[in-house]
Amino acid sequence: MNEEALFDNETLDFFDKLLESEGKEDITFTLKELNASPQELINFIIKNSSSNLDDETKELIDDLKKLQRQALKKKSSLRKRQIPSQYLMDENTTTKEDLIEEMAEKAGITKGAAKKALETLLTNIEGALQNGNRVSLVGFGSWFVSQRAYREGINPQTGKVIKIKAKKIVKFKAGSILGKAVN
Repeated sequence: MNEEALFDNETLDFFDKLLESEGKEDITFTLKELNASPQELINFIIKNSSSNLDDETKELIDDLKKLQRQALKKKSSLRKRQIPSQYLMDENTTTKEDLIEEMAEKAGITKGAAKKALETLLTNIEGALQNGNRVSLVGFGSWFVSQRAYREGINPQTGKVIKIKAKKIVKFKAGSILGKAVN
C-alpha cells in the first residue's frame, strides 16, 4: 500500500458515487480493499468506462484529478519544509572522512588503517551497547542505553493523539575533560 492510497470516508464515498455513475458498484468494495491511489483509480475508471463518458462522469474524474493534485501539492510542501540549521552539514561539521584523515595524519598511518581503526572502535561501541553495556572513556564521556517510555503525542498535521511506542535510545554524557575542552 502506498502513501497516496490512504483515503478518508468522504473520499471513498466519492469513489462510490463515481463508480455507481458508471454502473460499476459491484467492484467498489474491491477498490476500497485495494485502497488504490487516485491515479490508479482515474486510470481504472477511464479504462473500464464506456468510450463516451457522460458529463457527470467527466466531472467526477476532474474532481478526482483535483484531489490527486491537492494530495501531491500537500506531499511536496512537506518535502519543502526547512531543516533546522543544527542538522545541516556545513564547514563546522566534522565528518567520518575528516576524522579518518586527521587520525591518519596525527598517528602517522595510512588512511586505510585509520579507517579500519575508527570502524573497529565504532563497531565495538555499538556491540557493547547492543549487549546492554555502558561504554566509558574516562575523561571523554560515556555512552549508555536508556529506555524511553510509551507516551502519547499529537500528530502536527491532523492534530490527533497518536501512540508513540516505548523504545531504547542511546545517550552520551560528556566527561569532565571533554566538558572543559569545549568551554
